[in-house]
Amino acid sequence: GELRGLPARPAVEAGPGLDTLASHLRVRVTRGGRDAVSLRLPARAVEELDDLLDDELMGRIAAEGIEVAELLRQVRASGYAPQEVFRLEGDELSVQVTLE
Repeated sequence: GELRGLPARPAVEAGPGLDTLASHLRVRVTRGGRDAVSLRLPARAVEELDDLLDDELMGRIAAEGIEVAELLRQVRASGYAPQEVFRLEGDELSVQVTLE
């Protein structure tokens, strides 16, 4: 049958467009003010964040009350929009994780 007279509808409901999705995950760790780690990975790597960060770092994150599972829920709810996922600042160690 024909579908005449029906208004055109997008195949996908309005939401974040591809141009608003992050394309990269940036992980930057500094120790004593110097870059110790600077990674630029595909944005989907955010799903493996707990595997990307070493045990020492995950312990510090947990000690600050940051829950990686909750961060991931927020990232998913945002539609993977560019954002700072979290930042941990310390005297000796600083960590910044962003979706860009």
